[in-house]
Formats: sequence, C-alpha cells, structure tokens
Amino acid sequence: MDLYTGVLLSLLASVSWGLTAIFIKNGVQNIDPFLALFIRAIIGGPLLIIVALLFNFDLSVYFNPELFPLLLFSSLIIVVGDGLFIFALQRYSVTVMQPIASIYPLITTFLLIISRTEQIGIFVMIGTPVIVIGIIIVTASDKGEQNKFEFNALALGLLVAVFWGSAIYMVRLLLIASGTEPFGLTGVRVSFIAIGAIITYIIKPKNKLFGRPDKRSIKYLILSGITGFAIGASALFVAQEGIGAAITTPVSSTNPIFVLIFSLLLGKELINRSKLIGTIISVLGIIIIVLQ
Repeated sequence: MDLYTGVLLSLLASVSWGLTAIFIKNGVQNIDPFLALFIRAIIGGPLLIIVALLFNFDLSVYFNPELFPLLLFSSLIIVVGDGLFIFALQRYSVTVMQPIASIYPLITTFLLIISRTEQIGIFVMIGTPVIVIGIIIVTASDKGEQNKFEFNALALGLLVAVFWGSAIYMVRLLLIASGTEPFGLTGVRVSFIAIGAIITYIIKPKNKLFGRPDKRSIKYLILSGITGFAIGASALFVAQEGIGAAITTPVSSTNPIFVLIFSLLLGKELINRSKLIGTIISVLGIIIIVLQ
C-alpha cells in the first residue's frame, strides 16, 4: 500500500469516528455508557466477522496461545479506557478531558519507538505533536463549559490516553503476526469489547439516572456501531497494516475536526478563531506526515 492510500484510509476512519460522535451526541441520552458500548459493539463485531468469513479469512489464528492473550487484553483495555473517560466526563468538563486524552497518538508513537516495532521518520516525529496540538486547540476552545483544571482530571486524562494509545500499539503487533488481517481481527476484537462491556454493565452498581434505551437511541447506537467499528476501526487497521501505526494513528485522531465540520453543517456549532486555528494546525501536521 502506498502512503497516500494509507493516509486516505486513516482520514476515512477519522470521518467515520466524527459521524459516530454525532450519532452518540444527538441520539443517546440517559443510557448507561457500558450498555451503549455493548449495543454498538455487538453490531459492529459480528458484522466484520461475517465480512471476514465471506472472504474466507481464517479466524482461528486469533485463538492460538500466542495471539489470544494479546487480543483479549487489547480489547479489555479499550473497555477500561472508555469507562475511565466516561467516568471523568461525569466529573469534569469535556473541554478539559478531551484535550488531555487526545495525546494518545504520542503514547502509540512512544511505544513503537522503544519497542523498535517501526522505524519512525523525522516528519512523523514532527507531524504527530503538531496534529495533537491542533486537536487540543479545537477541543479546548468551547466556551460553553467551565474550563476548571484539577490534578485529578489530568491524571484520569493521561490514563485514558495510555489505554487508548497502548491498545492501538497492540493491534499493530497483532497485524504483524503471520495469518492475521484487519477485518477478522477487528471483528473478533470488537466482539470481545461487547462481552467486556456487558459484563461490566451487569456487575457494576446501577445508576438510577440511566434508563432503558428507546427505539430512537437504539437506532443511533446501531448507526454508531457501523460507522465507529465496522467502517472506522477496520479502515484504520487496513491502513495500519499497509503503512504502519506511526503515520495512521495521528492522522485518524483528527476526528474532533470532523465533529466540528458535521456540527457546522447541521447548524449545531459556530466556528470561532481558536477552532479555525486548531484545524489549520492539524491539517499542517497531516501535510508534514505525508512528506515522509
């Protein structure tokens, strides 16, 4: 796969995740987040498994003793990471938490460097933090919420970034292994995420503020499962298989920009100077990476 195809697939993942955020934001209210994650994953995972079977991909490879523990762990830390992020959003402003959690591409890049899994070029090392800075500016520029900073918020945000960045690194290790491919891997992994989410939902204390999902909410959750997992995650991992995680991860992390674009098109968001500057900086970071 050439560099430009990989970058375009990474941008497709970013667009898909931007749509996913819109679906969740506009259609899911007062629903337990782990139940919502289960509904999303139980749609996306089996759908990708069906695609893999149609192409005669071997799914048994993911259950061998060498790959299964890594696959399972990479799924569980996504459940934990998303759970921590939701927990943090219940206590702190999204304009505080999202910028901190957005540094996860730096975690992935760091792990790739110290493990020597990929050769990281100078353009990637420059472009990645440029994209992260742009995302932070975009997500931190909403004046509609209190931007009160606390050390606990920083700690939670960093933990989320570590979990998310580590999960992407683990997927990269799985894709290097013989016999693996993106669709079957993503399908099995997302199915494990569904299992982890529903177990967490069952055993954790119930919050009386959350109710049962109605038909409208289920519809949006199904759509978000298709866009977020079936399209977004598989597009990212196809790109990752082709050109590596060091390039694809920061490019795909630009989804807050597409959330802004979709919100503008829907008339739900107004652009300000900070968001425009952040978008330009992130685009500049992508251009730098493409120069690799």
